[in-house]
Amino acid sequence: MIDEETIMITEYIGHSNHVAIPDSLDGYRVVGLGGWGGSSFGGDFASVALPNSLEWITGYAFNGARIDSISIPAKVNSIQYGALKNIKYSIYVSNDNANYADIDGVLFNKNCTELLEFPSGRTGEYIIPEGVTSIFNSVFTNCSLERITFRGNLYCENLSFSKSTNLKSITIEIERASCRE
Repeated sequence: MIDEETIMITEYIGHSNHVAIPDSLDGYRVVGLGGWGGSSFGGDFASVALPNSLEWITGYAFNGARIDSISIPAKVNSIQYGALKNIKYSIYVSNDNANYADIDGVLFNKNCTELLEFPSGRTGEYIIPEGVTSIFNSVFTNCSLERITFRGNLYCENLSFSKSTNLKSITIEIERASCRE
């Protein structure tokens, strides 16, 4: 319980392949998702439906899980680092979300200038969309891509490709770049 009206879901215990987290439990509105410093949801899921009441997801909330796709509802205003690291194919965002957006199932900030999370199970090639100026920390860690193309003016923070064993080429087509370790 966070306060007299709201709660955070910290764990899933069950065997369903499709998980739907409710908007409320025992009269408390569900506004948060995640554990403290570790996994809240372990296992394999085809999908996880997040409640419309959800406002934030803590870091590494799905650490240890393997989830094919997830949809971020409109009210979510904070997704901490690593929260969606184990999403395999698609991260969808409600069009009504004021803070986040997706382009073809890849997570961006609302203006689509910052690439925030890339689904780890996608294969083939990914071309960073025009207009993206920043790539968040470790976005491509553990990815299954074979080729990545960077375009435009781009800032990369701790860009990491560790455990990306299928990656064969990185093409850089940029006018100006800056990277920081």
